[in-house]
Amino acid sequence: MGMFAKAVSTLENCLRTFPEIEERPKILFRLGELYRELGLKDEAVAVFYRVLNSIVVTGEENLDRYMGLARLSQFEIARIHYSFEDFERAYLLFDRIDLLELDPADRETVLYYKAVSSLKSDRHEQALELLNEFAEEFPKSEYLPEMYYLKAEVLQRMDRPEASADELVRLLEAVGPPGESSSKHWNFWRKQAGNRLANRFYAEGDYRLAIRVYQGMIGLEDDPAWQLPIIYQIGLAAENAGLLERALDSYSYIIQEMDALSDDAAHPEDLDTILENARWRQDLVGWRLDLRERRSEVAVDKGPESSDTTGS
Repeated sequence: MGMFAKAVSTLENCLRTFPEIEERPKILFRLGELYRELGLKDEAVAVFYRVLNSIVVTGEENLDRYMGLARLSQFEIARIHYSFEDFERAYLLFDRIDLLELDPADRETVLYYKAVSSLKSDRHEQALELLNEFAEEFPKSEYLPEMYYLKAEVLQRMDRPEASADELVRLLEAVGPPGESSSKHWNFWRKQAGNRLANRFYAEGDYRLAIRVYQGMIGLEDDPAWQLPIIYQIGLAAENAGLLERALDSYSYIIQEMDALSDDAAHPEDLDTILENARWRQDLVGWRLDLRERRSEVAVDKGPESSDTTGS
């Protein structure tokens, strides 16, 4: 019923009233989950440590029975530190969990958190090693596209921009597992990679490469709210590359598409800004093209200048 505080009070009273209850480790684990739901980090961590202690005191004959619960408690302690952005502590705690003792699904989850914690705690060498290990061991994981993206992030932080760009391209060109949910997950990280890569090329003045990346991003989603801002960026990049006709085509396409959407009151307000900017830049590019054409006509009318400077 969502009454977490009442549930906590009830379980604490149960443990006080029946200190020898057989299910004590499981009740403590549930209590830790409730404290976590309430956002009480220190209390939750303390209770999960109580789980570990309660398992120890049950005796060796019960260790196998509760070993899975002990590992879950270790994981929850580490994840709480992670959720509160104590990434250094989280990394050390995830590192203590023996991955070899976990089943593949749990190993995948722990390795994911360990890799991300190492990145966020600036352990770049360890992060790169763990990200490579994850990609090799779990090539069909739903986390894989994020791993590619984070690897690019690590390489950028290690001052290896070309390797970082290669990893982003790898993500853009990778084929994810089938299924709609997987496709959406892959497309999310492809969008992140494409934006980062294209914006980098644009900022560095490599406008033709930026156009190629932007062009590849358009098909990631059919929504005009996704496509039209990218087409606008293509127009800007084309302008800077001197491809004025290509820029004019981009702005004209935006205007045409927005005219078709004009009766749809549900389109985002941001598209109105894109439309206004596209109209202004269309006029500007049109003027530049007209000026260039008139200059060409003047050059043709003048004809080649005589090379005879003697007057003979």
